[in-house]
Amino acid sequence: MGGQTIITGCGVYVTRSGRLAFISDVDGGADGGEQRYFGYVLHQDRHAAVQQWYAWSADGHCQSLINDHIDIIEKV
Repeated sequence: MGGQTIITGCGVYVTRSGRLAFISDVDGGADGGEQRYFGYVLHQDRHAAVQQWYAWSADGHCQSLINDHIDIIEKV
């Protein structure tokens, strides 16, 4: 995603697919590593809403999936 900082801390963000992502925890990047952000996205169908947990980097890239539909693109 080009290295631009999109995730700045805990809060509500929008994914590339238009879903809301709730960042609730930050890993401080021990030993000089990249800081990671953890949270969940609500997935809903006709029968139920399900929370799925993911990890993101500061540039919004989802580190838990190969495709980019859960990448974060902006803060709400």
